[in-house]
Amino acid sequence: MTHGHLWDRLAEAKTRLDPVQSKYRVLFEDPATPDEPAKVLVPDPNFMAAALEGDILPPIETYQRDRGVPDGQPKEHPYAEPIGAMTEEEAIEYPVLFIALVKEVVVNPTAVSVILLTLKLS
Repeated sequence: MTHGHLWDRLAEAKTRLDPVQSKYRVLFEDPATPDEPAKVLVPDPNFMAAALEGDILPPIETYQRDRGVPDGQPKEHPYAEPIGAMTEEEAIEYPVLFIALVKEVVVNPTAVSVILLTLKLS
């Protein structure tokens, strides 16, 4: 079963869904550059709308499996069956886990959840 390409699903969602500004921010330091100031990740409102709606984004595990696929070869994640709707907290964890996969950093999702709860804006 095909679900269309991820970029097509995201483009369609952007035209259909109202952007959602998250109340959460992710504060992080890059261990490779410990002398630089901490960074703040603010999720894109269109990403948040897609994540909260569901049936658009692929499972995060597909990105991990795609890491071993050589450049130029077909990847799994663009055509993977989309996951369902996420809570706002899960939507914030998604890019954190994605960045951890790309940077090969081990992330404890429970610790991420605790940190996110403490950074929720009023």
